Amino acid sequence: MHGNSTDPGRLSASLPAQNKIYDTAAGALWHLAVYEPVHEGREFTNMAGAALLDSIGTEFGLGAGHSVLELCSGTGEVCRYLAGRFDCQITGIELNPSQLDHARLKHRQLPTSVQKRVRFLRGDVNTWMPDRAYDLVVAVDSLALMNDPGDALAVAHAALRPGGHLVFADILTGRELSDRVRGTAWEYDGIRPLPQPADTAELLSHLGFVDIVHTDISAAAVDCFRIISGALTVRQRAIQDVCTAEEYQHWCESTEFYLDSFVRRELSYGRFTARRPAQDDS
Repeated sequence: MHGNSTDPGRLSASLPAQNKIYDTAAGALWHLAVYEPVHEGREFTNMAGAALLDSIGTEFGLGAGHSVLELCSGTGEVCRYLAGRFDCQITGIELNPSQLDHARLKHRQLPTSVQKRVRFLRGDVNTWMPDRAYDLVVAVDSLALMNDPGDALAVAHAALRPGGHLVFADILTGRELSDRVRGTAWEYDGIRPLPQPADTAELLSHLGFVDIVHTDISAAAVDCFRIISGALTVRQRAIQDVCTAEEYQHWCESTEFYLDSFVRRELSYGRFTARRPAQDDS
């Protein structure tokens, strides 16, 4: 996904200065181009949406009594969805104050039973110190925005109870990533694709994770950007009413760039699961 205008609250030592992603994610443009056509109105700022979260909840049997941590919780939609769908307790960590304010505003609109299971904290996921142990840590489309995703993954490891699991989905280097695509992804959104699956798995192993599994879900990225591309055409007049001509052109160009990059497999979209060893693991 991609944004356009710069919000200084988003910028920190954790994120490159030109990273503009998600800055306008609560606005009308995102609703018209992404949330409504791709995610049935839900404010998912990631590519895989509810299908990914349903697969996570089912695979790990999420339910009442499970505690979940989301790194880079943004608008809070992932937290709200998991808590409402699976009755789990969930904490979202987010650095951007405007994103956090929006998440808390939406939180107050939830049924009381769901409100009690969700909390949002402001923090830098590269340095945040967990205040409890979690059964599951989730990160969706956020690690590729970081200077060093290893720092956030180390925080995830520290936050897990022994035997707990990490799940993340993100943009990875494709089979043949050109300098042009690498440079354009950086220029547009400050994205550094994660290493190819084997190298990302090696990083997870180095951090102490075991049972590392990668699943290629690039088809979800292609579907996402195809839908956005269609929405930008079909809803052109409505979208141009809520943004500048330059913003609209940027969305069109960047959408086609990402779509083409995933189709050509210069970029890939991957889902990883890993486990913090239990105390009785040999």
